[in-house]
Amino acid sequence: MAGGAIPYAPDLAASIWSIAVVLHLGVGVWLFRSLLNAPREAAALTPPLLIPLVGNVVAPIFGARLGFTGLSWMLFGIGIVLWVSVQPLLLGRIFSGPPLPERLRPTLVIFLAPPAVSSVALAQLTGSFGPVSLALFGYATFLVLVYLVMIRDFLRVPFAMSWWGLTFPTATFTVAALLAAESYSADWQAPALWFVLAAASAILAVVTARTLKALFDGHLLQPE
Repeated sequence: MAGGAIPYAPDLAASIWSIAVVLHLGVGVWLFRSLLNAPREAAALTPPLLIPLVGNVVAPIFGARLGFTGLSWMLFGIGIVLWVSVQPLLLGRIFSGPPLPERLRPTLVIFLAPPAVSSVALAQLTGSFGPVSLALFGYATFLVLVYLVMIRDFLRVPFAMSWWGLTFPTATFTVAALLAAESYSADWQAPALWFVLAAASAILAVVTARTLKALFDGHLLQPE
């Protein structure tokens, strides 16, 4: 919302951004404190845990444009360090078990968000899509290839709110791909970018439609 308001009401955008940062930090501090105070079973470690902790890397994308450069670098540091700290724990749980419940399998795509968002945030902070941003985008591209191989596995999962885990990561990967294409042009990029944009848009449309259908059918947000 802050990003959308920047061209029209920068002061309002700065207020929205500041409130969002404070709320996000509050949630992150509370969650990290609870993790330190009470050890969790491996089954409690799921990909959505990345959202409140690593989500700090989203703020610099617009914070840098609003003039909050120093604070944006600090938020970027928080998100990056928590990402490299928490993701190995999540991968260890997934690799060694217990297995994720079937309806949580779409949340595996959340692993795509940190490298994709970080590449965009770093480009905004430094003013260019440099080598580190490109390296992060390369890892994100590797994950996309893995998910393409897993499409049949995802299609077998009944609809649940976990499907929303597909939307933000794929949209952010699209933004990162567009920025990468601006900096490193090649003949094959145009059709590839159209494919990425169409796929991300289709995912959002399908998930939205299935959510509305579940709402009208009366079984949205029902406990398992």
